Amino acid sequence: MSPRTVEESIDNAAIGRRQLAIVGLCGLLAMVDGFDAQAMAYAAPALAAELKIVTSDFGLVFGAGSFGSLAGVLVQGPLGDRFGRKTVMLAAFALVTAASLLNVQATTLAELIALRFIAGFGLGGALPNLFAITAEYTPRRRRSTFVTAMFCGVPLGATLGGLVAASVLQSHDWRVIFYFGGIAPLVLATPAWFFLPESASYLATRPDARERLGDALRRLNIEPPAQFIVGTFGKSAPRSTVFRLFDAAHIRGTALLSAIAFLGLLVSISLTNWLPLILNRAGLTIGMAVIGGVFLSGGGMIGALFFAILGDRFDMFRVLAPAYVVAALSIATIGAVPPDEIFVMAAIFFTGFFFIGSQMCLPTLVTSYYPSALRATGIGWTMGAGRIGAIVGPALTGVLVANGISTSNLFYIASGVVLLTVAALLPLGPRHRRVEDR
Repeated sequence: MSPRTVEESIDNAAIGRRQLAIVGLCGLLAMVDGFDAQAMAYAAPALAAELKIVTSDFGLVFGAGSFGSLAGVLVQGPLGDRFGRKTVMLAAFALVTAASLLNVQATTLAELIALRFIAGFGLGGALPNLFAITAEYTPRRRRSTFVTAMFCGVPLGATLGGLVAASVLQSHDWRVIFYFGGIAPLVLATPAWFFLPESASYLATRPDARERLGDALRRLNIEPPAQFIVGTFGKSAPRSTVFRLFDAAHIRGTALLSAIAFLGLLVSISLTNWLPLILNRAGLTIGMAVIGGVFLSGGGMIGALFFAILGDRFDMFRVLAPAYVVAALSIATIGAVPPDEIFVMAAIFFTGFFFIGSQMCLPTLVTSYYPSALRATGIGWTMGAGRIGAIVGPALTGVLVANGISTSNLFYIASGVVLLTVAALLPLGPRHRRVEDR
């Protein structure tokens, strides 16, 4: 039987090398995203020393990046709907390139804040479009695996970037980090422009672009449908509005999931941004302080893959609830262990594995909570709540550092916030059901 929708065409086709290449190229772009998101954290200790900027003031710099990311999501989403997701994504990376290269000339705190906002604005629009292109050109039976693998490019980029930064900072100044962060997107932009197809859902909704979509599918050895029916790439669905998230059936879950995303990003972004500075202040060398960020990101990547596999076998709620508890204990351990490199790095790795890994699986929990008609709206709302936490967290950490709070107490407070996340997660248990049961 001939496929009736674009999604059915993709689902019915075998997975080919060009589809794997799309996932791989999107993963490379996600690595650039991960590196650039962490570039300021890697450079901060050396940059603060050279420019004589008070350490606590970097809370404003990190917060500006998160605020720019939130603005990028809000502005670039509608632009992607109008001009195409690939086009907007590459424009976003061009903005990141400009901000990174200009960052090497920065000499004041105000300039760092402004440039970090611009870089964050670009990064905020890049990753969602990478998700869309990866998901739309892979069959549903393997979509979670491919999207998770692509998403792992973010912590992988942060991890490899940290290793490079730790080595480079031994013989070069902090500017090299931003040179690399500016050049890497340019290197990948050319193959991405010529090889990556435009979003299938974008092309399918435009009658004048459906021939382009048919050509894109045929290049992937996928039979185009006889008629381009659209909706979920095909089947029409009831119109979803944000107000339905707050009706009697969903308001409790919406509030709890928003709280989990807010609290989780408040801690995770604070950790990823502040960890090198905090470890350096606690007595570790700049190189080892940067390596701490590598252990955090690397542990998160491994943990995300581990929990994703468990989530496919068991209910994701049953996986994440205990993982967050262990994560809280791991964060507290960073503050409790003596300032020995081996103990500190082990505690940081387990924090990344259980906490960052769990955070990366949160979208799966969100998608399994809402019915299909509300799923995209629910994910968007939850991501927005998380980005607000990403803005508040680094700034709040800066206030605590400015008031002279000890390193140990910083990690104890972060551990307590993660326990609040567990408290918000547990009430979802009775309401939570697997998608297949709906």
